[in-house]
Order: sequence, then C-alpha cells, then structure tokens
Amino acid sequence: MKRTAVSLCPIYPLTIILSMRKQRFLRAGKLLILLCLLAFLLVPNWPAFGQEQYQLRAIVGPHSFDFAVWEMQAIWTKAEAILADGQAFLDEATRRQLALDYLAAIQTSSRLNWEIEQMYVNPDIADPDAASQAQQAELAATRAQIARLQPLAEAVVQDQVAEILREQGLTAVNETWPPVLMHMTPLPALLIVSPRDKIERQDQFPLAVGLTTPQKEEMETAVFDQLNLSALVVPIGGLATYPAMIMETSNINWLAEVTAHEWSHHWFMPYPISLNYVSDPQVRTINETVASIVGREIGEQVIARFYPEFVPRHLRRQPLRRRRATNQPSTLAPKWPRRGLRPRRCWQPATLKGRKRIWRRGGRCFWPTATAFAN
Repeated sequence: MKRTAVSLCPIYPLTIILSMRKQRFLRAGKLLILLCLLAFLLVPNWPAFGQEQYQLRAIVGPHSFDFAVWEMQAIWTKAEAILADGQAFLDEATRRQLALDYLAAIQTSSRLNWEIEQMYVNPDIADPDAASQAQQAELAATRAQIARLQPLAEAVVQDQVAEILREQGLTAVNETWPPVLMHMTPLPALLIVSPRDKIERQDQFPLAVGLTTPQKEEMETAVFDQLNLSALVVPIGGLATYPAMIMETSNINWLAEVTAHEWSHHWFMPYPISLNYVSDPQVRTINETVASIVGREIGEQVIARFYPEFVPRHLRRQPLRRRRATNQPSTLAPKWPRRGLRPRRCWQPATLKGRKRIWRRGGRCFWPTATAFAN
C-alpha cells in the first residue's frame, strides 16, 4: 500500500493570489490619495510668487545672514570659556584691568583700520600696500591680542552685569536667569521695510556682514520698484540671539548698557511682551522701550560699581558739603528741602502767570536753590 506525503503549506490558486495583491494596491492607492488631499488642504500653494514675503526673501536672496553657522561658532566659543572659567581665578582689580585692556586693543584696531583706509583713498600715495606695511603689521598683532583677551574680557563683563541683575532680584535659585551671555563680533545689517504712507517697521531681514554700498542700494531700489514699499539698510548695535550678538566697541559704558539691554530680551522670552515681537509692531515697540530702560539703568549701576572713573559727568553728584563751602548755586539742587525746614507753599501774583512754585520761610518767599537750602 502506497503512502502519499501531505504538504502542510496551503496552495492558493493563481487567481486568489492576484486578487489579494490587487486589494493591497487599492488600499495603498486610497491611502496615497488621502494624504495628497490632506496636503492640498493644509499646505498653502507653493511657490507663492505673488506673496509679499516671498518677493522680499527673493530680493534678499544670497545676501541673508546665516544664523545657524554663527550660533554654532558662538556656542562653541562660550562653552570653552565656561569650562575654563579663567576669570574666577583673578581678583577684582585684575578682572577690571583685563576688560579695559581688551577695549583699548579694540580702539587701537579701529584707529589702524582707519589709517590704512585713508592711505588707500589718498590719490597722492602711489603704492598704498607698501605705505601701510607698518600699520598692517601692527594691526595683525593687535587682532591677535584681541582674540587672546576676548573670552576672558567678555566673561568679566558678563559677570559684572549678572551681579547687578542678581542684586535687583532677577534670579532663579539665587542665580541670574537666564545667564548673561554675549559675544562681540562683526554684526549683520538689517533691511528695514516700511509702508510708503507712514513710518512703521513692517518687516526686517538680517543681511550678511561686509556688503558693499552698491549692493545695499540695489536691494533698497528693488523693494521700492517691485513692491512699492520703502526700504533702508541700517547698522545695528546688538542682536538678541543667545549668546547676544554685540558690536565691537571700545566704550565700556555702551558695552555694559547693550549687554543688559540684550539680556532683557532674553528675560522677556516667556512673557506676552515677547511672544508677538515679530508680527506686532506695537509689541515690538513696547519690548524695545522696556529693554532700553533696563539696559540704561543696569548699565549705569555697572559703571558706578566697577568703573567709577567712567561715570558720565551729568551723573556725578557734587557733595552738599562742598556746595556749602563754595556757596555757589548748583544745577543739581534737591527737589525738596532738607528735613527741619518744613516750608509752606505759597503763590505770588507774579508767579501765577508763569505757574512756578516758590517756598516761604519766615514770612518771606524764595526760590528753592541749593544755596538757600544750605544756608
């Protein structure tokens, strides 16, 4: 008796296999059609050649600033400085002098650049390359000194601004938050776009560093001709990237103020004052106004604490004891008389017309000058 082997694998006819594959293709096709419909409904038509934003970006084109590359370089530089923490091993006098030496080197670099440029535009100098060899060598040495001092000098200024902010209570876990970070670097320019009928910052585009004047004028003219909008390429003093992007300067007052100003933008990030910064001109105006106030106040305190010899003359207060000795009127007279005088307000017919207030003591009216208060 013969035994036949029975196969355990099912055998399907060819028609069934083709039918199953057909169903799979149909399901895949339905899914693809559904995805295309969703893309058509959710994504706007592209390219949107008629949209104003598209045309503006097309005008800026290759002249736009690459923030991604700059951020990677700046973050790497700051990470090295934070890990080294070199300023923590210096006393306050050395830290202060290091920052001033760095700013003096920047001033020397600016002077040398100006001298070299003057040689190249001077028609009386036949060979400006040969004539400026000494200045170019000194400039190269100065730039090397700047590169060596920059990480420590920036860390010193950051710590000084952070200390004043910490005293004002702008902290998280007893530390200034967000941390004060800034990097001095050549800054991009901004292409500001405004309507023709009113002055308003409608849009802005950061431009690459080193653009020539003809390139800037070409973009301004293209915006005017193609979109009937006003445009102007302007320099900036700082940009609230993180770390903050700040222009090279030799002015410690300006550096302290702008560092605090840009930090204010970082602090505003989670609040409504910053959420619609790009889209709402009024929010942008409020944001910049508040940041300017914070930057000015914190900057003045930084200078008064760490660099008192750089306090502006109009902020210096002459002691009252010296005014008594000289017996000269002062423009910095206090708004109110000292304690114990207790004057009474009075209005004389002659002063009603000018609406000026004077004071009465002992039955006699007088103007509230520093000399009168000191006597």
